[in-house]
Amino acid sequence: MNIETIRNEREEEAKPILGMQFKMEMLVYTQDRKYITEIRNGISKNGQLYFGGTTSKEMMRHFEAYYNIAGQRLADQIPLVIRYQMLQEFASELQSKMLDAFTDKERKEYLLQEDSGTKNKREDLKKRHERLSRAHILLSEFSRNTTLTEVNNFNSMENFLPNF
Repeated sequence: MNIETIRNEREEEAKPILGMQFKMEMLVYTQDRKYITEIRNGISKNGQLYFGGTTSKEMMRHFEAYYNIAGQRLADQIPLVIRYQMLQEFASELQSKMLDAFTDKERKEYLLQEDSGTKNKREDLKKRHERLSRAHILLSEFSRNTTLTEVNNFNSMENFLPNF
């Protein structure tokens, strides 16, 4: 199962939850405290409101108060559902699938298998390192066993060496 499949599954699970949220908004409901607060905000902005009357202005203020509450509720709830489904559930399922992939012995061996080009390069570098280490040891021993006079004599003998 790949990441795209998991994402699509989370998306499909989020759709009915969001649909249910919109269906619930068909019921006219809000907590009294929020409604009264919103009405008071409307009064302070637009003037006095009489709860006993049914003028179009008053009805419009009631509608605006409820609309503001429902709009804010949807503005909070929809991103919350999407975030939960796409981040929390997606991450949890992805982690589970990755752990399953690593517990499968054949899959684990395949994933941990070294590329042949990388393997060859690593082996060549290892051999080169061994050769250079041996050369370093030989040169160190040579320098410890050779006196300064012998080195000077060796330098003067360069003229007698063949050119390669």
